[in-house]
Amino acid sequence: MGRRAMLLAAGCLLSGALLAQPVPLGQIEHEGVRVQLSASGALRDGADVGFTLRLLDSQGAPLRGARPAAWLDRQRPGSAGDVGECRRKASHFVGGNWFDTPALDLNAYYVLALNAEPSISVINPLNGFGGSKLLALVELKAPGADWLQEGERVLVSMPEAGAVALVDTRSWIVLANTQVGAQPARLARQPGRRGRVWVATASGVAVLGSADGTLAARIDTGAGPHEIAFSDDGAVAFVSNRGAGSVTVIDALALRQRAVVATGPAPVALAWSGAARLVYVADSGDGSIVAIDSGGRVAARLAGAPGVNELGFVPGGRLGLVLNGLTGELQVLDTASNQIVQSAQIGKGPDQLAFSGRMAYIHRQGGPEVHMVALDGLGRSGEAIKVASFAGGQLAPGQRSSLAGVMAAAPNGDAMLLANPADRSIYYYKEGMAAPLGAFRNYGRTPRALMVVDRSLQERDPGQYRVDTRLPPAGAYQLVMYLDQPRVLHCFALDIAAADGVRPARQLAVALEPGQGALTAGRAQRLRLRVHGAGEPARLAPAGDLEVLIFDASGISQTRLLASAQGNGAYSVDFAAPAPGLYFMHFQAPSLGLRWADPARLVLTAIE
Repeated sequence: MGRRAMLLAAGCLLSGALLAQPVPLGQIEHEGVRVQLSASGALRDGADVGFTLRLLDSQGAPLRGARPAAWLDRQRPGSAGDVGECRRKASHFVGGNWFDTPALDLNAYYVLALNAEPSISVINPLNGFGGSKLLALVELKAPGADWLQEGERVLVSMPEAGAVALVDTRSWIVLANTQVGAQPARLARQPGRRGRVWVATASGVAVLGSADGTLAARIDTGAGPHEIAFSDDGAVAFVSNRGAGSVTVIDALALRQRAVVATGPAPVALAWSGAARLVYVADSGDGSIVAIDSGGRVAARLAGAPGVNELGFVPGGRLGLVLNGLTGELQVLDTASNQIVQSAQIGKGPDQLAFSGRMAYIHRQGGPEVHMVALDGLGRSGEAIKVASFAGGQLAPGQRSSLAGVMAAAPNGDAMLLANPADRSIYYYKEGMAAPLGAFRNYGRTPRALMVVDRSLQERDPGQYRVDTRLPPAGAYQLVMYLDQPRVLHCFALDIAAADGVRPARQLAVALEPGQGALTAGRAQRLRLRVHGAGEPARLAPAGDLEVLIFDASGISQTRLLASAQGNGAYSVDFAAPAPGLYFMHFQAPSLGLRWADPARLVLTAIE
């Protein structure tokens, strides 16, 4: 089991291509493994940089599937080359102690739960504090229906608010709520057009032109609800119109209609097949599946049983899986012949599909069991489908209440996360096990969908593991690299230069102005803070990104706020303690070099 999988089991138990020439940063050989570290550009304060670890075996061949771990941390004065210090750091970072964290965790990923309540739970599966792994709770204007990640933003559709929320995945703060029209629901990212997101509304689609939520166009397509799919180059969009029994074909570059195709009484699911270069539309009313090309011509029509409710293609795009919520059947569609070549009974109410590298996962409304089918056994006409299952909780999840999926693949590639709304829990299942390895609490909230925001090292090319990140303030650092099998540990010394006009970071402190340590529970109070470093509060430039995290002694009640800069190192933040007791304040400001684990912490007392 890889390091991330082990830590996740124990715990629940930048975007963008950087095209600069690699800058070599160091090389070692140990236990028959050669490790080469490089960066995509110069190491400067605040720069977006990609770090690459190239791993080779004793024969010079790429070491695939190795799953190295890495952290960037400040170098303690006089510790250069200190093997003991390097081991201590690796031990602490692997252990995941919230109060002994690195400057940058290059293995970090977060599990997000879209709740029935108008909120998003952000869970850090590798680290926790105060007995809790709840990193943040993002409050929304209304319950979310669907969501997706675009760069450093998570976009959430909110039908009751007529808007899409833009959530920043670094501060976990809602940056904007963009009004898009009545009943926004399904969201879809347009391939090849960075930042462009399509939103299904009551009468068609709204197109957001960039990750800041700018509205680029509205296109009426007919009565909904609507599903959205794209050709793999993003040039053509397909929008199903359930109320009109049709699919609208749109030139996604010019943002205008090409054709309207009558499909059946109630098209409910559609998906693009890259192998066939066709979009396939499933109809719940008559069970038919219709294949349409980019020009709006019907290429094939398959008959079926009413009740079809889900359609998805396995990686490669040749084989499609079709679920029927009424008959409880799983069917395999081969696009090479446009025929159903296999089928199996799954049980009552199958409604969602998810894929890992080796498995298809099938979720059901009628029972807590999640079914699995090996991908390498699909497409063999006439052969039975082998179906396995595991218990995804104690209770049947019941009626589907969100467009977004309750299943999300874990970053290590051979595990699945599953939300069970009835249990109010999130389960972690490792492939090959008979049951989930453990569960995360959702702290009294009902999870209706899951997402994984991954900021960890990924194998982009054979033996080359890369992560894109934003560098911390200038100073002397170490990149701590750890490989479990074979065992390799090394600390690469790095120097991050100061960017123009940015002074090197220094030790900072945060203080409350006198007389503000005691609060009255239930009453909002403005807290006035002052950040100072090296006895120079007047010269400290105000940062616009000072975040304040306040949690109670149990670690369950948490509030995350963005402080308002007043100038000369002074800030203010409004906070209402929900109940009497002790509250702990932590601070982060990347532009000042202040991080959550720094000693700049404060304690508040709330009384009746």
